[in-house]
Amino acid sequence: MCDAADEAQLTLANGLRVHLHHQPHAPRGAALVQIDAGSHHEPEAWPGLAHLLEHMVFNGSAAFTHHARLMAWVQAEGGRVNATTQAASTAFFFEVSADKLADGVARLVDMLAAPLLTEEALRHEVTVIDAEYQLLKNHAETRCDAATDYAFGALPAMRRFHVGNQASFGDDIPALRQALWHYHQRFYHAGNMVLWLQGPQSCAELAALAQQFGSAFAASAPPAAPFALPGPINLPYGFALACAEGAACLRLSFWLREWNARDAEALMLLQQLALDESQNSLLAALRAAELCEEIRLLNPYRTAQAAIVTLEFSLTSPDYAVARTTEAWFLHWLAMLPALSSARLLHYASLARRAFWRLPPLEQLRQRAMGFPPPAKADDILLSWSHLLPQLTERQMTRLWSAEQAATQEVETQGFRLPMRVLEETPASLPVPVPTLGFFTPGRALTPPTLPDASVPLTAIEVPGDQPVLLLRPAFGAMVSDAQGYLMQTALRSVAGDILHRGGQLLMAEHQGVWYFQIRGEAALLPVALAAAIESLTALSGAVYAQGERAWRRAQRADVSIRALLSLLPRVLRNETHDGPPLDALPQRGWEACLAGGDDALRQQLAHLLSRFPGQINQPQATTAIPPPAGQQHLLPAVEGDAALLLFCPLVENTAACLAAWRLLALVYEPLFFQRLREQQQVGYVVSCRFHQSADRAGILFALQSPRYGIEALLAFIERFLAEVTHDLERLSEAAWEQKRTTLRNALRATAADSLTRAREYWQRMRHDTPSISEVQLAQCDRAQLLHYHQRLREQPECRVQLASAPGFLP
Repeated sequence: MCDAADEAQLTLANGLRVHLHHQPHAPRGAALVQIDAGSHHEPEAWPGLAHLLEHMVFNGSAAFTHHARLMAWVQAEGGRVNATTQAASTAFFFEVSADKLADGVARLVDMLAAPLLTEEALRHEVTVIDAEYQLLKNHAETRCDAATDYAFGALPAMRRFHVGNQASFGDDIPALRQALWHYHQRFYHAGNMVLWLQGPQSCAELAALAQQFGSAFAASAPPAAPFALPGPINLPYGFALACAEGAACLRLSFWLREWNARDAEALMLLQQLALDESQNSLLAALRAAELCEEIRLLNPYRTAQAAIVTLEFSLTSPDYAVARTTEAWFLHWLAMLPALSSARLLHYASLARRAFWRLPPLEQLRQRAMGFPPPAKADDILLSWSHLLPQLTERQMTRLWSAEQAATQEVETQGFRLPMRVLEETPASLPVPVPTLGFFTPGRALTPPTLPDASVPLTAIEVPGDQPVLLLRPAFGAMVSDAQGYLMQTALRSVAGDILHRGGQLLMAEHQGVWYFQIRGEAALLPVALAAAIESLTALSGAVYAQGERAWRRAQRADVSIRALLSLLPRVLRNETHDGPPLDALPQRGWEACLAGGDDALRQQLAHLLSRFPGQINQPQATTAIPPPAGQQHLLPAVEGDAALLLFCPLVENTAACLAAWRLLALVYEPLFFQRLREQQQVGYVVSCRFHQSADRAGILFALQSPRYGIEALLAFIERFLAEVTHDLERLSEAAWEQKRTTLRNALRATAADSLTRAREYWQRMRHDTPSISEVQLAQCDRAQLLHYHQRLREQPECRVQLASAPGFLP
C-alpha cells in the first residue's frame, strides 16, 4: 500500500479521507483529525461556538469518560494532546508511544463522533473560555493577528468575534447546547473530515487502524455551501497598531485568490528562502543594516479556494522609516525570486525537507495538515512554486506596522479594542547603492583549516547516527547566562546558515535551561565549521553585541504571566545575579566537550581546533558546583491582571531511586491535577503539572494562572492537591502501577529521530553528575517507595523554588 516515500492515501466507505505516513524507526505515533469547518462557519447568533465545541468534546464521549477520556489518558501516558480552531478548519491531535497509538485513535474518534456535551460540562467550559478571552485581550500576538485580519474585512466573518465569552454564550444553557449539537451534526461527519496517522506501523497496519476506528464517523452529509469569496480585493494600503515597547514589527500580507492545496508545499520553500541566514541572504542583509532581527512566515487564513500569507519582520526600531526601508528590501528580494534556477530552488527545497524530518511526529502531522508540508516528490515543488509566486504581488498586499505610540484612536474588531489608524501611502525606497542580496550557490569547495599546535582533551562516545556530532555545554557549575548565550548565538548566525547549505547543522541554543553548542556534518565539514565558528566568537563586533542584546531583550518579553515565570526559572536555578546586557566581552567559561561518532583522526583535528575556543575545554578543576536554590521565592509584576504561580519541586536527593519516583509521581499527578483544579474547581485557565528538567535540575513543576485567586490561594490549592493525592496513590491497583512503569520504561527507551537530539540525550545520560534509571531500579520502585518520596516532596518545602507574579506588585 505504501509508495517509495512510505505514504498512502485512501477514502473509507463513509467518505472519511485518510493520510498514512509510515516512519520505520519512530518511537512515537501521532494522529490528527481535521474538520473542514471553523469559526467562520458558526452561526452569527453564536460567536465562539466552534471554539466552544473544540473544548467540549474533550469532556467525555459515549465510550470514554472520566480518566479514560483522551485528555486524561494521554497525560497519564506521558504524551501530548491539543486542539486548535481556525477560520475555516478545526483540528484535534495527540502523540503517544507507538504501541499506544490504537488506544489513542479509539478515544480521538469517539470524542469527535459521539461527544456527551453535558450541561454541567458546558457551564464549566463557558467559564474557561471566558477566562481565556480575558487573557487574550492583552496577548500581543492575538491582537496583532486581529489587526492583520481587519485589513481583509471584505472576507466573510473576518472581523467577527470568534473566541467567545460569557456574554456571547449567554445564560440559556439548553439553547447553547442545542446550537452545539446542530453545529456538530452539520460539520462533524466523515465527508467533512480528514484523518492523519503517523508511526512505525506499516501503511497496511495504519490503514487497518483507520478502517477500524474511522468507520465510526457518520457517513457523508450534503456538503456545506462554500464561502462566497470575492475575487480580487481592493485591499487598504495598510494600518498602524500601537503595541508594547520593544515589540515593533512589520507584517506584509498577501491575498491569494488562486490558492490550491499544493501552494502549501511552495510556502515551505518560500519560508526556507526567507529565513536563510547565510551571507547575503535577505535576513542576513536586514540584520547587517540594523533593520530587522527575525522573519516569520504565517498563513493566518486558508480555505480550499483562497488564503492569506503573511511575512512578519521583527524590527530593530519603532521608527516608521525602518519599516518602510525593510519593505523596500523585501520587495527588491521578492523581484529576484523568479530568476532562481531550478537547481537552486531544489537545493533550498532539500533544506526545508531536512528541517521537516527533524520535527517530532506530532509537529510533522500538524505541518502536513495545517502548515507547510514537503511535496511527495522533489520535482513537484517546482510546479507548486510556479503557481504560488505570481500571486505574491504588491497589488494584492497590505501592511500592518506595529510600534509603541503608532496609533491612539481605537477600532473594535474580533471582540478586541485595538489602537489603530490608517497608514498614509508613502514611497518605500532602497538605499543607494542598492544593497547586495544573493542566494547560496551549491557546490563551492571546502578549504580545510590550519590546525594549531595546541590540543585539548576530547572525549569520544559511540552514538548511532549517519553523521558525527560535536557537542559542547558549560561545565557543571560554570553555567552560561542567557545574555551570553544569545550573544554567542547571534555571532554564529551567518556561519550556521552556511553550514546548513553544506549538508550540516550548527546550533547554539538553550535546551532545558542549558546552552549547548553543537555541530553535525560529514567528517570533512566539521573542522571547517568549527574553525569558522571559533573565528566568529573571537572577533565580536559592536554590531554583534548590539544584535545579541536585542535578541536577549526580545527573549525576555512575555505577555502571559506564566510564560514570564517559565522564562525566569532557569536563571533562578543557575543562580544568575547578572540581569543581562550590556556585555563588553564574552566571559571565559569552562566547557565540557565530546565527539559522538567519527574516527580518531577527526577527533584529533577537532581537539586541536578547540584549543582556540573561547573558554577552557574539559578542565574539571576549573568548575565548581552551583549551590541549589532551595527555598527561594521570587515575585514579579503581573503581565496582565491574573495571578500566576510556578512551583518547582526538585529531587530531594540526586539518586536514580529518587529520579524514578519523581517521574512516576509526575505521571500520576498530571492528569489528576488538571482534572481537579481545571475541570472541577475551575481555578484558572492555566493548570499544569509535569516532570521538568531545567538548568541541570530535575523536578516536578506545578503551574497555575488565575483571574480569581491570589498567590497564597494558588499555593494552597497545590498543597491541598498533594495531600489528597496521597489517597489516590494508596488506592492505585498493581495493574495501574505496572502501567505507569511501562509508560516510563517506554519513554526511557525511546530514541530521538534527530541525531543532534539523540547525541545530546545520550551524552547527558553518561555524565557523572546525572543519575540514570536502570531496569532493576524501575522494577524496585513500588507503591511503598512512591509513597515515601511523595511524603518527602510534601514535607520538605525548603527544597522548593517558588516563582509568582501578582497584579499591582512593583519590583
